[in-house]
Amino acid sequence: MSVEKYIASLSRVPNAPYLSQPAKTEILAAIKEMEISQRREIDVIENEFGVFVRIKRGEEKITPKLVDVHLDHPFFITDSNNNAYPFGNLQVDRICQINRQEQWRIPVGIFTRSGFFLGEGQLLGKQGAPIAKVTAEFKVPPNCHLVWKTSFCDNGEYLDMVNADDMVVVGISLDLIKRILDSNAPVDVTFMFGYIEEVKEISATGVAIEGLPWGMITPDWQIYVLEVGPAFIYPFQEKIIKDLGLLKPDVHGGPALRINDDNLIYGQAFGEPNLAEWNLIKVAEKLKLKYQHTVLSAVCDGSVFTVFKTSPNVAGIMLMNHFRHNEGDNSFPVSERVSKRDIETTRDWLFEILTEEDNHEFPDESCLLTKKLRHTSLMMDETSLNHLAKERKKTLKSVRPRLKTGYYFPERLIDHLKFSSAMGLSKI
Repeated sequence: MSVEKYIASLSRVPNAPYLSQPAKTEILAAIKEMEISQRREIDVIENEFGVFVRIKRGEEKITPKLVDVHLDHPFFITDSNNNAYPFGNLQVDRICQINRQEQWRIPVGIFTRSGFFLGEGQLLGKQGAPIAKVTAEFKVPPNCHLVWKTSFCDNGEYLDMVNADDMVVVGISLDLIKRILDSNAPVDVTFMFGYIEEVKEISATGVAIEGLPWGMITPDWQIYVLEVGPAFIYPFQEKIIKDLGLLKPDVHGGPALRINDDNLIYGQAFGEPNLAEWNLIKVAEKLKLKYQHTVLSAVCDGSVFTVFKTSPNVAGIMLMNHFRHNEGDNSFPVSERVSKRDIETTRDWLFEILTEEDNHEFPDESCLLTKKLRHTSLMMDETSLNHLAKERKKTLKSVRPRLKTGYYFPERLIDHLKFSSAMGLSKI
């Protein structure tokens, strides 16, 4: 199966945060089709944080690498009273603002938490109300995905789809697994398909604290976070870009080498060079790729791996999303849009990174933005780092039973007890 076919298939999967079953089923089925049962070099393990695929081939010591993607997208989820709660970067008032309406009515596809399509309905929101209401000609059970009725389209230059963030890079990761298995390269790479990123990077928090199924991430690891994000930047970031003589992110500028989030620099707790950033630069130049290397906005799993001081070698590739989180210029919802050329570039870029022989040459630090940014306001202070780590631990503790059940709203008496108990313990 080609990378575009993987992505097209993933575009049909309902994937609201916390409701991980449909995406998990799709990932495991795609991996099974690669006929891995007789392959000793691959191991697949699933837990409450995600699906993990490790490919280890070769006898010699190889630098371990982690490829991080997430399986969720911002959507509304139903409770047992036809209330619809926004998860991820969604707000009822924000939709009112974009659509220039005090109240709105949007058609949605209604899917059970296991991914069964029940039918179509209407989502109703009103300015000032934190939650919406769902209406349908059938009873809507709790924990349903409410998915925007936008279509998948391949126009030759772009892919338009409801959940390009992050299903485009999930498709790239599946294609990379297949390509690595078909190669003879010695590798030690783990692919993490995290269940929840859109809500405070919960899955990555669990992995950073408790480790992968095969052990803890140590400072010798290289971590590559794949995202589909915005070209938007904040005024303070624009000033940093100007002061350093960088270019502003451009939605048409190719995939971006990511080394920061809104308010921190990846791997900043360590004083040594970021080898993940260096390898991305080196390979991009070798392959003569069109890419961007500048300051970016938004928050992703790179923050968590930085806050918990897993490794100095954290970097990412971000594909430009023309309409991130389904926000059009004056309408919501619209399909997200990603360049097909950027998809190919990212796949080729990362395949070379994951399969190239270890080269222990010392990096040219003058090329590293992670070093240049250390003297800017993007450098988070130690107190703030510790506060953020504490807040992420608290969030993980409060939702742990929900991660284990695979849904958010209680459906049984035992759910009520476990969910409320965890919320209470997290406040201690």
